[in-house]
Amino acid sequence: MKNKNKKLSSPKSVLKLLQQLQVKYFGKFAIEIMAYTTDSITVYIFTNGSKYGIFEFASYISEPWDSIYQRVLDYLNENDNEEQE
Repeated sequence: MKNKNKKLSSPKSVLKLLQQLQVKYFGKFAIEIMAYTTDSITVYIFTNGSKYGIFEFASYISEPWDSIYQRVLDYLNENDNEEQE
């Protein structure tokens, strides 16, 4: 987890990881990443149908970024499994 914390230490590092998820899940989910000049990032993940998830990485949120990123991964894995069934 230490290496992941280093990777999630700046908005640029978070953005790189999120872009990798866009490539990995291309064709399965629509992943929109909004990067703002305030060093915050909002991620919208759309699955088939009307289901979607919204995740926000920002300095004013007290939740650690590695925890938010893990929630993104969990959401993608959970919905990927649903689509395979």
